[in-house]
Amino acid sequence: MNLPLRAAGAAGAQQVRPPRPPQSVADTGLELGFLIDLLVKTIYRMGLERPSAVAAAMKLPAGVIQSLIEEAQARKLMETLGQ
Repeated sequence: MNLPLRAAGAAGAQQVRPPRPPQSVADTGLELGFLIDLLVKTIYRMGLERPSAVAAAMKLPAGVIQSLIEEAQARKLMETLGQ
C-alpha cells in the first residue's frame, strides 16, 4: 500500500518525494563488485532466468540489471544460454 509521505511536525505538511530510481550502476552508490556478487547470488538462489525477474527481485531498473549482467559476463562469472 502506497501512502503519501509527509514531513514530520509540519502543520501544512509538504509532500516529500521518494528518490529517483538509479539510471546507472554508479547512481546506486554501491560498488560494482558488490552488485555483481548480489546479482549472481540472486540468480542462483532464486533460480531466475530472465533479466526482468532479476530486476524485480533486486528492486533495480532493467537497464541497471542489464549492465550488471554484461559486466558479469565479461568477468566470466556467467554466460547467456539461448536468446
